[in-house]
Parts: sequence; structure tokens; C-alpha cells
Amino acid sequence: MEKIDLKYSGDIYKTKDGKKLEDDEYIVFRTQDRALLSVLISYLKKCDELGCSLKHTNGVVSLISRVANWQAENLDKVKIPD
Repeated sequence: MEKIDLKYSGDIYKTKDGKKLEDDEYIVFRTQDRALLSVLISYLKKCDELGCSLKHTNGVVSLISRVANWQAENLDKVKIPD
């Protein structure tokens, strides 16, 4: 299948089992992206609507917190996506 994310490349592995993802199984968002928090919050809302597991939604909440903290501590690096 065709690579989905055409801006970034590299090997991506799942943390829980070490499985390497195929190029058509992932996309990359960077913590410096000013739009990322709103994307993650929208994703969390959709996960709630779909009835995703509590483990998954808690992981997303944790990710939102880590991104928000990183952005607050790195204001000079946060930018409008290009």
C-alpha cells in the first residue's frame, strides 16, 4: 500500500509489542505544531463518542498533558505548521 505521510519517513515501532508499522499505518504530528493540541482534543472527543476503551482514552489524556507541558516549556519552538 502507498505511504500515507509524505513529509516524514523512518521506522516506527509499537511500544507494547515492538511490531514495526508499515508506511501506510502511521502519520506524524510534531509537538512543536501549534495546531496539535486542538487536534488531540478533537481526537479525544471522537474516541469518547465511539466508546473507545478507558485505557486508550486515558492514554490520549496523558498525551495531551505531555504535549501541553512541552509546548508551555518550549514557546520558542512552537510554530505554525509549514
